[in-house]
Amino acid sequence: MKLFFTLALALLLSVNQDDPIVLGGDWEGSIFVNNQGKTTELPLVLKLRVDKERNIKATLDSPSQGELNIKFDEVSYENNVLKLVMNQYGATFQGQLVKRQLVGTWNQSGQNFELKFTKILRSGKS
Repeated sequence: MKLFFTLALALLLSVNQDDPIVLGGDWEGSIFVNNQGKTTELPLVLKLRVDKERNIKATLDSPSQGELNIKFDEVSYENNVLKLVMNQYGATFQGQLVKRQLVGTWNQSGQNFELKFTKILRSGKS
């Protein structure tokens, strides 16, 4: 009987990573920019909203630069790969959901930066 409940619970808790609904929420991460031998951390907040039809809208905050709600022009999520394009800044992000993190590469103006976003968990929500 215990085995049945354990298996049932495991099935209920399993998440299909190909379903964009798992991406919904706010994610935080940082890129580290090297400028003349000095490394500067640039914190970022990625906001992903998923509607009933599984369409994704994405915006980005760069708090240290005073930039909020910068819209991505293109957003896609297929085969566990999230692709974001921001034409205004010549920037892209491509990453995968790995152990509750979006792990990938931020590209801007020909420079690549490793970037890991971790989902922000609000109290009372999961």
